[in-house]
Amino acid sequence: MKKVFLSLTCVIAILLFLIGCSGDVSKEKISPENIALNEAEKITAEQGYSILSSEGEDVSIGDSDIFQFIKNASVEEGYLEEDFNSMSADRKIIYYDLKEKSKENETVALGIIVDKGKAIGAYLDYYELRPGIKPISFKNFINK
Repeated sequence: MKKVFLSLTCVIAILLFLIGCSGDVSKEKISPENIALNEAEKITAEQGYSILSSEGEDVSIGDSDIFQFIKNASVEEGYLEEDFNSMSADRKIIYYDLKEKSKENETVALGIIVDKGKAIGAYLDYYELRPGIKPISFKNFINK
């Protein structure tokens, strides 16, 4: 009886172990916020900008003309136009305010467009300029 109980306990323990190990961590979906933050950190490191806070703000752009400026600025920086032409309903635009200020001492934000599990675009939003959407390599800051 003891041998049967020990064998049964061993089999159950092995089954529980196998079930616990079968979860596929690689299939976990990375959140759009994490994708945007990773892209923002990459851009700021390359361009010499500084993010004010790692907490991004989810914004919505309802104006098609503004979205065209965003698309043009992103494509100018090397993002693929095809990604903009085939966007899903899961698209997010996340803003990160930068420590740098414009010449008019206004806030400058880095916008990251995320769709289909990747960053498909990025641009700077200068609040005092009209239109304020510029490519990420556009530098118009006060010299500190």
